[in-house]
Order: sequence, then structure tokens, then C-alpha cells
Amino acid sequence: MNGKKIGIMGGTFDPIHIAHLRLAETAYETFQLDQVIFVPAADPPHKSGSRITSYAKRADMVKAAIENNPHFICSDIEWMRKGYSYTSETLEWFDREMPGNSFYFIVGADSLFYMDDWHNPGRIFQLATVLAVTRGEVSMEQLEEKICFLREKFHARVYAMEYANLDISSHMIRALVAENRSIRYFVPDQVAKYIYTNRLYLNQNQHDLSFSHRMDCVTDDKGRESCHDNRNHRYSE
Repeated sequence: MNGKKIGIMGGTFDPIHIAHLRLAETAYETFQLDQVIFVPAADPPHKSGSRITSYAKRADMVKAAIENNPHFICSDIEWMRKGYSYTSETLEWFDREMPGNSFYFIVGADSLFYMDDWHNPGRIFQLATVLAVTRGEVSMEQLEEKICFLREKFHARVYAMEYANLDISSHMIRALVAENRSIRYFVPDQVAKYIYTNRLYLNQNQHDLSFSHRMDCVTDDKGRESCHDNRNHRYSE
């Protein structure tokens, strides 16, 4: 592992979706990274008091989403460490356990404007180069001004990364499922199947419905399961 350029992408991933994956792939290509590590947050401080899906299910969906990409991996460090999921502590763990590598922390440009208020921001900028992804939510002038501020205050290594925005959010995915609407093409097929199989994101009334009304599954002669929901959208292993 010595000498590799490693991207770190943290998040709640409730659920992971296509925009997450395209963002990671764009960072991988633009900055010639060797791999990107997805780090599902076990107990994100900004979600304190909010209802989120269990860590195990969110991590399962991440693993399902990236299983066919050899330069994407999933780390359970924040689950093993317990407590709040602070970026500075996660980066310290990677720096300690994977010495000699260069780390690139991938973050949305909007979050960059609050990073100096995060837990131990100086440590974050010391341990990683920050890739700020702009999706049109802030102007390049504002972004460059903020980057200059962070470079001066923290001696930070921060670079803007343009990204073709996909207007997809985890909140939107959850709402679509709760409304019994299709999430096809918003998430990988494996993730859609996992959501339906585990009956995630359903409101109480929909949760009481028989699952057979939402998804039918059959197994072929090779033991592979293929499922489709009642809108004829197919999900296959």
C-alpha cells in the first residue's frame, strides 16, 4: 500500500446512490487516485437525534453498490471505533494504519464553508488533501475565496473539482420508496434489491402491506435470484 494516493469518501449513505458513485469515480479519474475508500458513518454528530438506518444495513448497501469496481472499497473503521464519527479521528486512523500513503478527502463544496467549524479542522487539513466538489451550489469566485482562506489559516491543501451534478439525494430516494415509486436508475440494481428485500424506508401504512405486492423473486437453475417489483423494474444478483 505504500506510496498510494487514496481517496476517502465519508457519509451516512442512507442509502448510497448513483451520484455518490459518480462523484467518487470523478475524483478517482481527475486526481489519478489508486483507490477510493467509502467510510459509512456509524454515529454522525450532525445526525444526532435523527432516525437513520442501522449501520449494518447502510454498510451492506455500500458494499453491494461497489462490489464490481476494483478500485472502490468499503471500510468499517467508524463502526469499530464507536462514538461520534469525526473526520479528524477517521483520518488519524488511516494515517496510523496505512503509513506512507497520501490521503484525499472528498467533500462537497458547500461543506467546505463549514469545515473550519468541524471537530479539529487543523488535523484534517494536516492529514489529507481536500477535494472540494462544486456542483453549482456556490460560485467559483466564492469557492476560491474560501480555499484561499483555508490555505492561509490552516496551510491547507485544497483543490476545487468540477463535477457534472446529478440531482439525486438520499432523502429523495427514501421519499420515493415511501411513496411506492420507482428508484430505478437512481441507485444500483443491487442496492434497489436490498432496499426492497429489507423493506427499508417504508412508512407505517406501507410497511403493513404484504411484501409480495412490492417484489416477486424467482431462482433460476443456477441458483441466481432475479426479482422484479410490481412496476416491472428488475433487480438481479
